[in-house]
Amino acid sequence: MKHQKAFTLIELLVVIAIIAILAAILFPVFAQAKMAAKKASDLSSVKQLNLAALMYANDSDDVAVRQNNDQNNFPIPWNAGAQYTFPQITPTTPDPLGFMSTQWPQDWGRELQPYEKSLPLYVSAAAPKDPDPGYGYSTVNGAGNATWMMNGTIEGKSYTSLSIPAEYVQFQSKQTTTRESIVQPTNFDGATTACNGIDLSFAGNTFGKGGDYGFGDGHAKYMLRTAVTFKMMGVSGTVNALGDGRSDGQPNTIGLSDPTKNTNYWFTWGSSCDISKL
Repeated sequence: MKHQKAFTLIELLVVIAIIAILAAILFPVFAQAKMAAKKASDLSSVKQLNLAALMYANDSDDVAVRQNNDQNNFPIPWNAGAQYTFPQITPTTPDPLGFMSTQWPQDWGRELQPYEKSLPLYVSAAAPKDPDPGYGYSTVNGAGNATWMMNGTIEGKSYTSLSIPAEYVQFQSKQTTTRESIVQPTNFDGATTACNGIDLSFAGNTFGKGGDYGFGDGHAKYMLRTAVTFKMMGVSGTVNALGDGRSDGQPNTIGLSDPTKNTNYWFTWGSSCDISKL
């Protein structure tokens, strides 16, 4: 009688063990490669946002884009596209077109769109779509959705007055994608006296403890949050109300907080935010 050849139970177990070991080795590598690809995509997007902002300024007498400013030059709402009140504009429901809606007098997202002509550039592949009904991601065709926030210390000001363009953070990411064109930090009065919203728990940590940042001279790079200083965020004076063990009156050369220990430093503020004195 002729016997058929077959795997023994031991051989099958050895093969399964080898496959499991290979999977344990390769899956983290695949995950890292996927994350690296997302990081590179983000870097490209924020660089193009930077260039769009510079082209806008070139066509606007060197002045940076403004954001729904009131009579005191203060941006209201900070988050164009959400359910916020603006003089003579009080939407009862969030606008499905987000920051691309014409109901908002002006916002950086819509103003820069003609220069980049691509709404997907505003969205990070690493930031999930926020489901909040008041300001979350909109699935409506042509809606404005964004992962990026613009630095409000430069809005409406001349790029010529920016003393350190290569070290000034113009755009930073947030953890989720919403239908808002957010401005943070924000000047208290639109001038240079002070600004807040600098060290936010939901900003600059798309990739673990860091994220991709866009700078005032047009370049972009990945940075750990703790390596980003308050000076780079536009604070020319001292830093106050840190809430992370550091007292008021800290120099602007200290770094932002560790995102794994950050709870919400919305009220961290700079005593002066004059971009010409950075």
